Amino acid sequence: MLKIRNILLPTDGTALAEYAFTQASFFAGRHAARLHVLHVEIAHGDRVGTLVTEYSADSGAFRTKLHEAAAESIGVEIVQADLAAPSAEDGILDYAKAHDIDLIVMATRGRRGVDHVLMGSTAEAVVRRAPCPVLTVRPTAEHSGVEIDRLVVPVDFSEHAWLATAHAKELAQLFNATVHLVHAMEVLPPVGFADFPPVVPDESMQSDARKALEDLYEESEGPSGPVEYHVEIGHPAIEVLTAAKRIDADLMIISTHGRTGLKRMLMGSVAERMVQKAPCPVFVVKAFGQSLLRPETQSVAEAI
Repeated sequence: MLKIRNILLPTDGTALAEYAFTQASFFAGRHAARLHVLHVEIAHGDRVGTLVTEYSADSGAFRTKLHEAAAESIGVEIVQADLAAPSAEDGILDYAKAHDIDLIVMATRGRRGVDHVLMGSTAEAVVRRAPCPVLTVRPTAEHSGVEIDRLVVPVDFSEHAWLATAHAKELAQLFNATVHLVHAMEVLPPVGFADFPPVVPDESMQSDARKALEDLYEESEGPSGPVEYHVEIGHPAIEVLTAAKRIDADLMIISTHGRTGLKRMLMGSVAERMVQKAPCPVFVVKAFGQSLLRPETQSVAEAI
């Protein structure tokens, strides 16, 4: 089982945050984790870093609902926190580092306002910079509930594909779900003279890609279970999204690239597209920072 002890749910006090709360409380209940509900107020001057004691009516109502839900059904310990910061992103990241947060759960849209978290660009910025995995939930996604039967893992055969697959195997065991590994083979443009046809992967190349997917799953750490392999032809982002819809995915697991410097700030075009467009919540595993894997599993990942 993944090591999830503290989950952070940033909220702007709107109904949109309830979508993320559903996922956050579900994960907290499955892992007996503490759920931190954070409201960040954008502050300036000497208010930065101070606790906020004035709450909006919407935010207060949302807190009440959280308490009732925790007490009546999910049985999850909830810690409510309010913080003033120069930006929502700064407040979320500072809180995560200060409280040993293992997983951040965020809605990817929200409303603008001085006293409310902006759940759009903020979510994407947090995904790039967070020291731990981030679960993003789009309210418009087809699957934003808690029934998780099908996990999709986009695979590019980079060193980070192993990490995403290892997390997927652990999550699949937790939810009794099937893992779907998806690899997209691009059609290469013609080389040299324009009248040459594009290079389309043939059956042999597709067979090799499928075998590579099988090897990746077998060699990745974690418990084995039901798994299916998909080799698609076309642009990676488009084909992965199409496959996720066809599979009726409930959760997508992706791994970001980079460890330090500028690379750490970038997710990669395919990963960013998944966060923005996936038909289900997206579990973003970081190639740097804190890991949810068991120590022996993470040691193998770091050696790759």
